[in-house]
Amino acid sequence: MSEQAAASAPQSETKPEAVAAAEPAPPVLGAELVEQAPAEPVPANEKAVEPKAETAPAPDPLDTVPEKPDYELKFSDGVDVDTGLLEAMQPVMHELGITRRQAQALAAAFEARVKASLDEQAKQHAQVIARWAEQARSDPEYSEGFEAAVTVANRALDKLGTSELHEVLKLTGLNNHPAVLKLFWRVGKMLREDGTPAAMSAAAPEPIERRLYGRTTPLTRV
Repeated sequence: MSEQAAASAPQSETKPEAVAAAEPAPPVLGAELVEQAPAEPVPANEKAVEPKAETAPAPDPLDTVPEKPDYELKFSDGVDVDTGLLEAMQPVMHELGITRRQAQALAAAFEARVKASLDEQAKQHAQVIARWAEQARSDPEYSEGFEAAVTVANRALDKLGTSELHEVLKLTGLNNHPAVLKLFWRVGKMLREDGTPAAMSAAAPEPIERRLYGRTTPLTRV
């Protein structure tokens, strides 16, 4: 083909492809964003209502630790406790953070232990007194019999003893002790040998108020 023919031949026009309009990419999570309406303003003459905070109830004073180590523990009447021990326990309980209720529980346990110990001591002492009485009753030295020996011993005690001595012997149980009984029995025999028991048996017994109060009280009988 000649150059003229090539030049005169119509050239084919290349039409550009239509460019599609760009569309926004969908949301990542596939949800449309919803615009929120603005909050309505609160009028100036009105205050926003704030939620009330719940108030915790006041704790029971018994469930709190006192500011100072003074727990004011209570014990039953007639219970003899070691005050020195209690005073020593106060700062220790306070340092450990023990509440008043817990301290009173410890005091109750301590009181129960004291009572149990006293009951055990009384039981053992009663057994000892019973053993003393049995030993005195079986003493072979009382040739005239045990009951007669007790009568002689009581006369000597009434003649020479005081009301305080009577009380001590009764409280301690020594009035059943074999050695005490034998002592007053021998004294009674000595007084009987001297003739004093006759006067003792003939004389009227001294009134109890004179034994207790002496001769100065208006209640004394003459």
